[in-house]
Amino acid sequence: MRRLSWERLFLVVVDFASIWASTWLTWFLRFRSGLFTEPEPFQLPLAAYLVLSLFWLAIFALRGQYRKLYHVSRYRAVQEVAASVLVGLILLFVITLEPGRPALSASRLLLLSYGLVLAAGAGTGRVLFRTVQKRLLERGLGQRATLVVGSGERARQLLEQFRLHPGMGYRVVARVRPPGQGEVAGLSAADGGLDELEPLIRERQVVEVVVTEPERELLFEVIQRATRQGADVLIVPDLYDLVLGNLKAFDIWGMPVIQVFPHLMAPWQFLLKRGLDLGAGLLLGLAGLPLLLILPPLIHWQSPGAPALFRQRRVGRGGREFTLLKFRTLHPAEHVAMLHADTVATLESGAPPPVTEHDPRLTPLGRVLRRYRVDEWPQVWNVLRGQMSLVGPRPEQKALVDEYIRRWPLYARRHNVRPGLTGWAQVRQRYDQSLTRLEDKLSLDLFYLENMSLGLDLRILLYTVRTVLRGAGR
Repeated sequence: MRRLSWERLFLVVVDFASIWASTWLTWFLRFRSGLFTEPEPFQLPLAAYLVLSLFWLAIFALRGQYRKLYHVSRYRAVQEVAASVLVGLILLFVITLEPGRPALSASRLLLLSYGLVLAAGAGTGRVLFRTVQKRLLERGLGQRATLVVGSGERARQLLEQFRLHPGMGYRVVARVRPPGQGEVAGLSAADGGLDELEPLIRERQVVEVVVTEPERELLFEVIQRATRQGADVLIVPDLYDLVLGNLKAFDIWGMPVIQVFPHLMAPWQFLLKRGLDLGAGLLLGLAGLPLLLILPPLIHWQSPGAPALFRQRRVGRGGREFTLLKFRTLHPAEHVAMLHADTVATLESGAPPPVTEHDPRLTPLGRVLRRYRVDEWPQVWNVLRGQMSLVGPRPEQKALVDEYIRRWPLYARRHNVRPGLTGWAQVRQRYDQSLTRLEDKLSLDLFYLENMSLGLDLRILLYTVRTVLRGAGR
């Protein structure tokens, strides 16, 4: 807790410096840079800088921005800063309201420009803070002492994730085995049973307890014991726990009812999402027109006798099928056989064989196209036609969809929205490699459906741009 207090204090210092610098920069640009003709009305005193800095720090604190030091991405941190600045600007507009003066007076415009500079400055400060924090966590500095409750496959997978991604900030110092459960292969010996939970939290200064076996009785006992010692509790849900966690309650004439799978986006947001699809789709289509001149001859050269565009029927919104377009990346002689073999393998095992980076079925050009996701550019046409969206679950073939729905009835929920060029599952997970990976992907798709927002779409698009620039496509 002492370390958390120091980190919180450092974040406050970063915000204070960012606010101070943004205030000075706004005043400098407006009155001293020579960009505007208005003379400087007076020199802004240091007391004004101090009062404004304390005002914004209070806004940040009241909105809970110093409550969570972890589980906040850089993108989310910038979002929170922008929202806090908007709230503060509204308060300042109300406080400085003068009857009889025009709404867009010079002072109002100065206040608006101040908000924009402040959002950029404080957001940059937060990004730097989170970046430094992540780098330190990756080196083992500042990681949170974590205790894992579980002995099954999910516990093993969770511990593996913590090991592979130290930047998440979890340092597992103990593991507790729930009563009546045996150990799976790949797990080290547990430090004790549930009775040892509280002593382990005290002795090893555990900050967070992660439960991977979310049975109701076990959860209640773990939460009671852990919170009594001041530790936070996180729960790793399974697929159907996600459904139970996404219920919405309201009443009909005093009778409480529960709505399952509510739409979290308002109709106007869906319309705006479609407008963004059309606008961005047109820009991408125009920017990529040279590809239609350059790539087809190259593809024909490496795949003689085969069309440059690969067409395949996929399932879209409402279960309707459409023809998905891609640039061809595989040798045509093996393509038909591969599609049949993949479909059969998927129906039998639940997982299509992945096309790896060094797959012999790939043409040399196809390998490059996949790495930078250029092969998916023709799907812009699917977006413009309304068959797809820029962001959404990836579409699948009809035979695979039928099998997935048979195994996981919740899979049909993916067809409540348009499939996407990119999606949450695509930026958070690599190719499906096993039945478990497919189930994980469905969990990510359900997360997206229950948290759909324009902000989340923008975040996914930024992740996708990063993947393309890094050449880390599949």
